[in-house]
Amino acid sequence: MQTKSLKNPVIPIELKQFLWQYFASHPTSSEFELLKSLQQAGFSEFSTSFEPLVLFRSHFLLFHILFRLQDEWFTEDIAILEINSTKITFKPYVNPTESQKPPGVVSVINQDAQLKAYYLDYSEFLNTQEEDVVTLLSDFWIKYAQLPEESERQAALSLLKIEIPFKELTRADIKKAYQKACYLHHPDKGGDADKFVLILNAYQLLKLDIQDFI
Repeated sequence: MQTKSLKNPVIPIELKQFLWQYFASHPTSSEFELLKSLQQAGFSEFSTSFEPLVLFRSHFLLFHILFRLQDEWFTEDIAILEINSTKITFKPYVNPTESQKPPGVVSVINQDAQLKAYYLDYSEFLNTQEEDVVTLLSDFWIKYAQLPEESERQAALSLLKIEIPFKELTRADIKKAYQKACYLHHPDKGGDADKFVLILNAYQLLKLDIQDFI
């Protein structure tokens, strides 16, 4: 049975204006810095929290909006927005009154079509639950670190600097190591945002792993 497609929510004009102004002064930005600026500007839908479900919903909503603006700005000859996991690049047209793309060209943006389709599907945002998020983060950990699956547990233990044998490990041990790593590497304290995401992924992976072991 096919699911009825959901209508995308309207992007508030205030949010569009903020994003345009932000990119005008930050033509190259990380996702974390953009989320942080949105939060500071009072857009409460976006958060830099690293709790799995909050992180996923903030990330998904941001990318959903950016991909829609990517199409809108390109179609209207306003700007080119290039979006990937490591950086977002904004290239406004020099002369907005003159199209800079050949006639009939729909897009010149090098974009993963499958990835873009995923973020443009607003039902993914509404339907994804916490269990799904943890699975997504675990998959991301394997892909991002480029590790074989049998190595992921040891990689997570190493990242959190846990030396206790896995069979003796408790949830309290994992949480304590995670909190210590957060204190050292949180972006708000000058740490690297990408490494912080890996720390979160390692924490979630070990929590799932120890749950299965118990």
